[in-house]
Amino acid sequence: MRILIVTLVCFFMALPQGYALTAEQQAKMAQAKKAIGAIRGHVDSVTGDIKASRTEADLEEIREEDARAKAEWAYSTAIQAYTFALPLLIVERERRIRMLLKKPHPLQPAAPINQFGHLRRLATADHPLPYTPNNDTVYSGMAIDFDGEPLIISYPDMGERYWSFQVANSYTANLGYVGCLTDPPEAGEFAILPPDWAGELPKGMKSIRLTQQGGMIAVRITVSKTDPADMKRLHKLQNQIITTALSDYLAGGAGSKIPSWPTSLTKYPRIDKSDPFAFYKEAAYLMGKYPPTAQHNTMLKTFETIGLVPGQPFDPQKLDPAMRDALVRGIKAGAEILRWKVKFRGHQSPTYWNVDLTGGSYNDKYLDRAEGAVQGLFVHDPEWGTYFHTYSDSENRYLDGSKRYKLHFTKDQLPKVHKPGFWSVTMYGANYQLVKNEINRFSIGDRTPDIKYNADGSVTLYLQSTPPAGHESNWLPTPKSGIFRLNYRVYLPREEMIKDNETVYKYLTGVERL
Repeated sequence: MRILIVTLVCFFMALPQGYALTAEQQAKMAQAKKAIGAIRGHVDSVTGDIKASRTEADLEEIREEDARAKAEWAYSTAIQAYTFALPLLIVERERRIRMLLKKPHPLQPAAPINQFGHLRRLATADHPLPYTPNNDTVYSGMAIDFDGEPLIISYPDMGERYWSFQVANSYTANLGYVGCLTDPPEAGEFAILPPDWAGELPKGMKSIRLTQQGGMIAVRITVSKTDPADMKRLHKLQNQIITTALSDYLAGGAGSKIPSWPTSLTKYPRIDKSDPFAFYKEAAYLMGKYPPTAQHNTMLKTFETIGLVPGQPFDPQKLDPAMRDALVRGIKAGAEILRWKVKFRGHQSPTYWNVDLTGGSYNDKYLDRAEGAVQGLFVHDPEWGTYFHTYSDSENRYLDGSKRYKLHFTKDQLPKVHKPGFWSVTMYGANYQLVKNEINRFSIGDRTPDIKYNADGSVTLYLQSTPPAGHESNWLPTPKSGIFRLNYRVYLPREEMIKDNETVYKYLTGVERL
């Protein structure tokens, strides 16, 4: 805007002498001059004290002002550093858990590095997970850390289910997918490549290249909610998801040998977690081991001003006391900011659903990336799964378990999805966990057995702690009291539903208090 204003002024000043401006041009000239005057006034207000002469008696006051300014810069930069690096530390926590395992965990989606672990059931209120779990798909997952060569992922024929392999880097940013939206359901294979690997893969094999030495894969597969025997069929599918190092794959085929992982992972610096600077020390080490890509260099240069440099030990003693105090305050403030942000991802629709069409690719949206890592670890890209959530009813009052609500979708508001996509509404307590209830129903949607549609094709869901007389088939139980949260998930939404915010708003009906 400033460049445009200056350009206009220069243009008018360069006109031949005697050139008569039109009334419209005169008005634009006056507007441009006024804007430049405002800009100059702002600059003068900032630099006035710097230019003003100060006496010897003012020196102590100047030193104090400078110290405060320096500390405030450190404080603001510390918040940015916390937001930037937190996902990396969360992924590292998951990696360290898996390093302790000798074999896949029997009940959790966790296994040793470069092996898949599988959850063997849908998430319920009886088995809390560390992130906001869905009640729609069964999870599998793998932590990756290359031992010099690509990994080949083999998977079975998935049939007509929803299934997806979501590949993310060490900062939880999505790098690619394999699944029902883009790939045939038949058995297949794909490769995960190290950042700088330049060899050859088997002809025609799909690949996804990681941006760091490590990353993770999240797998989601649906299971029937009407056929109890389908869970056993799903277990057989999970058991056929296999990882093989490329050399072993070429020599003996898929599953011929369990992949190794780098012994360097065990050489982790000892960091006292009670150290107020532990976050920065760990972030410096991990950013050296899993360096951010070049697109983030501007942020890294900023972090250097507080002594945070990838791969270099963080030494708080090189900073003055005011800066050290500012960095400690920055960690606390960063955590408070994320506690706010997880409640309000993206922006609010007119009906108070939180809308985010960015998904988990993020680019330079560091606050969104940190919020996604805290709340869900890995966030779907919109075309694979668009998630909305709310804590508010249609009048922007907190959702309260002691009240009764309904959620009415007209026929035109029901989601438009690609096959085998679907939609669901899931109930969470204030702790982001599923809500225990007498009918063990944690979500409701188009796959819910016996859900009833109205004669005009619309559907009404009832949200309350006690059964709604005559509407039990469409009941999603709430907590008996206290704040709760709704997540509305649409898997494989059509472009016509999510092409922009205004389009999405048409599908987001408000939660009505009864």
